[in-house]
Amino acid sequence: MKILITGAAGYIGSHVLLELLDRGYADTDINVIDRFLTISPNWVGSLVNHAYDGHILSIGSSEILSEKYDVIIHLGAYANGQDNLAATKRMLHFCKGAHFIFASTGEAHNPLTPFAQSKLSCEELIKEKLKDNYTIFRLYNVGGFRKGIATNHEKHLIQQAAMAARGMIPTVSIYGDDWETHDGTCVRDYIHTADVAASIVNCIEAGPANTPYEGLGSGIGHSVKEVLTSMKRVTSTDFHVIMAERRPGDVASLICPAQYSHISLTHDLDSMCLSAYEGLK
Repeated sequence: MKILITGAAGYIGSHVLLELLDRGYADTDINVIDRFLTISPNWVGSLVNHAYDGHILSIGSSEILSEKYDVIIHLGAYANGQDNLAATKRMLHFCKGAHFIFASTGEAHNPLTPFAQSKLSCEELIKEKLKDNYTIFRLYNVGGFRKGIATNHEKHLIQQAAMAARGMIPTVSIYGDDWETHDGTCVRDYIHTADVAASIVNCIEAGPANTPYEGLGSGIGHSVKEVLTSMKRVTSTDFHVIMAERRPGDVASLICPAQYSHISLTHDLDSMCLSAYEGLK
């Protein structure tokens, strides 16, 4: 089976790459496109033979995109919404019958930010162009870390809490404590990165979902305060927490409403916090 992964040197992509190799997929059959902004191309090159160092939108990427693939896992994303849509459009142009797996966001349910809006636009484009042979995953708050990854560069709440527990940053901010939730802080659905990776590989083996979207989340909500309490508990540390103003685009609660039928859930919040902390060693 020939597989192409965009963003394979990213936080989620690096976990997917290791999950594929763990399950016996041949390194010679996995191609990678990434800009390698966070993980060295040497790390990826030590795992697979075909890694293209570049931008999906660049002319030079045409050669690796033009190969025949059974599966394309499109994890590469950009802060610029226009680039997200353009890159997805380019991937679909080269898709040529491959099972197209796309990483969207749970925020697409109520897209308040340009990033979420771009992801929703990509979802609509995929359904329009492919009709079938695709799977769209809406990912919720991905956290945690598995051994063997070259770096853990995410800056989400769990990672911020882990860095504070390590003394790498002085404080963690809570953005508003007057939300309509049980303790006044925002509630989010957290899922371990390794479980996301396993679910994506499960999808390769199960085949295209061909649905509007599939949810990759735990189905359980945890508040900001609960995450910070979990980090302090599992690491036996304390760190300074400050209150800050609400951020534009935040919502009180965001929980996965319906989970993918082949989802893999093996980690809870404590496990995510501890693995993020240990990954900073």
